[in-house]
Amino acid sequence: MTISERIFERLRQLSMTQKEFAEKLYVTPQAVSKWVRGESRPSRDNVERIFEITGINIMAMDITTRYSRKAMNQK
Repeated sequence: MTISERIFERLRQLSMTQKEFAEKLYVTPQAVSKWVRGESRPSRDNVERIFEITGINIMAMDITTRYSRKAMNQK
């Protein structure tokens, strides 16, 4: 599952709108929309706050994704 999919799914589970999430992070709703659509990624500054609000550990996901891609490229 991608970061964008995880954010989308977790917001749904929390019954939180993108606008509400943006307000908690002090970012624009457009920024959150881009994250959910996979058009951009949260900055490092926002990653910790996202974890606090949603429980999604983006840093761990990013490391796992990089490791998986590296392993697939070695085959």
